[in-house]
Amino acid sequence: MTEPTTIAVCAAGLSDVGRRRTNNEDALLVEPDLGLYAVADGMGGHNAGEVASGIAIEELRRSAASVPDAPFLADPSLANRRALLDWLARVVGAINAVIHERAQLDGALRGMGCTLDVAVLRGRSLFLAHVGDSRVYLGRGGELRALTEDHTLGQLLLQSGAMPAEEVAANPQRNVLMRALGPYPAVQVDTAFVDLAPGDRILLCTDGLYGEVAAPQIATLLA
Repeated sequence: MTEPTTIAVCAAGLSDVGRRRTNNEDALLVEPDLGLYAVADGMGGHNAGEVASGIAIEELRRSAASVPDAPFLADPSLANRRALLDWLARVVGAINAVIHERAQLDGALRGMGCTLDVAVLRGRSLFLAHVGDSRVYLGRGGELRALTEDHTLGQLLLQSGAMPAEEVAANPQRNVLMRALGPYPAVQVDTAFVDLAPGDRILLCTDGLYGEVAAPQIATLLA
């Protein structure tokens, strides 16, 4: 019996300002008909984070019509998979350039930036792009697995072995972003590919969720 090439999808999005701030700097995109999903989070403590995240989502929406997915859908080879991931990285890089240029033209927006996580679903194949400290999780079989790594000082210190985990957890600078869209003319974009199975849950979220809700509880809620 052959595996189905597509799976039924149920999607939803929710954003809340929370209890600590008066403005919501999150923006999200939930477009099941396009197989396109995203979450962006304005850089806290910087100018116009909500403007940056809004630009990111609108620019991404505009790019949806140009997804070069036909070769992959006809032949899901490694080369065609890589071509789609490369396109996704270029799109996010172009969005970064738009945000950066907008900030340079308007002094009130100088220094603005945001995180961005994008998921493109084609058949049972999930293509991801990631910049910043928002996250993409996979819930499968009751277990939760992060599909992205935070671009923060804390994560860098952990990966380099410069500081043990307990010291990183107490470091007040641990959440400083090392990568984001907007602050610089160019940005490095992480990409990933996942083959999905029926029953999988995919969660795109900002630090406003995973910073307040423990991973075991997230796994339980997803399941």
